Amino acid sequence: MTSDLEQALRARLRSAADVAAAPVAEILGNVRSRVPGARRRRRSTLVVACSAAGAAVVVVAVALVGSTGQPAGLTPAPADGATPTAITVQSACPDQAAAAMDHEPADLGPVDAAYICGNENRTLSDGSVWQFTVTHKATAGLPALLAAYAVPDASVDATLACQAVGQIISPVFLHSAGRVIAIRPPFGACDAPSAAAQAALSHLTTEVVAVEKGQLMSSAAASAVGCSQAWKDMLHLAIAQTAATGTQPTPFPTSGTYISCSYATPTSPTNNPQLGAGLRLTPADLTALNSALVASAADPGCSTEAHTGFTVVIDPSGGDETYFAVGGCAVQQGQRFWRASPALTAWLATH
Repeated sequence: MTSDLEQALRARLRSAADVAAAPVAEILGNVRSRVPGARRRRRSTLVVACSAAGAAVVVVAVALVGSTGQPAGLTPAPADGATPTAITVQSACPDQAAAAMDHEPADLGPVDAAYICGNENRTLSDGSVWQFTVTHKATAGLPALLAAYAVPDASVDATLACQAVGQIISPVFLHSAGRVIAIRPPFGACDAPSAAAQAALSHLTTEVVAVEKGQLMSSAAASAVGCSQAWKDMLHLAIAQTAATGTQPTPFPTSGTYISCSYATPTSPTNNPQLGAGLRLTPADLTALNSALVASAADPGCSTEAHTGFTVVIDPSGGDETYFAVGGCAVQQGQRFWRASPALTAWLATH
């Protein structure tokens, strides 16, 4: 039901909350194409702040290829809530999301403390999922890490058959003589952190010194049903929409597993619509929905942009989506739309 164009658009515009529970997606959602201070000569490398607390290097292509360098002594943070502490993320890892990472400076003096900060999603006791920023302080293994990180970058060897993948680097924030320096590992001939640096980081022992609660990723209601906490308004954003002629919307298989997720359209286009209600649809629900759906008719005078909210019905395991305008007239599948039948409007009002 969807074209390649809309699938690509949807993939770009869907909220990161869709994949709040997937660690890989969480990491990829924080990748930045450029960070000030990143080395420009290595075109296959993205140097960014890693979102998984304590994770050092994650090699990604289309999917996760491998993970290395997670500190063996990483202390788990408390499961619920933030911890009161004199140390904050900003004091330990200033501007950590966009910090400019440098090679370890030659004039580095005594290091007073070293921190690694990162984001992680946690499910609380009520079922909601929140993003927390966790600050880890190095407690053992720092001298070996500093020695490994002080090694110069190797020259790129164009004759080697290296994988063309990106690198997600977690900076280590060093506090020394009143200044804070975000350092990165040295790179080898294949544009990846050196094996010695990865080994040193994997043996770094840390303790959690601060946990700060951030944004809501998925409410308890969203988690219970399987809806995303936020969803882009595809009725408004979809391009090349065409009023269907001579066809009807495709009904849902009553044997399928579908959920209905309703969102209010925000007043500001920069805000993501937030979940208002979610429902797991029964076979009886799908039968009634299909009856109302196929009664919808093509009407070029119906605008997909005129609505106050929308409901999306989807198989949570993946597949095509059907959008229904709330406070409007349109029902959309792919890049075609119809005017919702009166029965469909009534169904939406009660689901």
